Amino acid sequence: MQTEAVENYLKTIYEIQQQGGRVKTTALAQKQGVTAGSVRDRIKRLSNVRPKLVSHELPKGVSLAPRGKKVALSVIRSEHFSFESGLFTRRKDFICREHSSTISHSGLVCDC
Repeated sequence: MQTEAVENYLKTIYEIQQQGGRVKTTALAQKQGVTAGSVRDRIKRLSNVRPKLVSHELPKGVSLAPRGKKVALSVIRSEHFSFESGLFTRRKDFICREHSSTISHSGLVCDC
């Protein structure tokens, strides 16, 4: 299991990569809000992990290895699911509040 910081790096690399191939460390640093040196250190560690998460070739930049792409997509799907679940929960709360005014006047019980 990766840490949240590693997952965020992989997700950010994926997002930038979708816009145009390999990712420059300066673009990654800007997107992450850290220094280019911090990004280089993190990328060096990520490229030494097995199974490999990223590939880094100077001066081409960083790209996700198959395992890194899988983790990034998993994070994105998880965030998307959490967002949708939150919308569903808020919608259900709204519906129950909507029913409550009708229920209190009619003596019915809400089964939401």
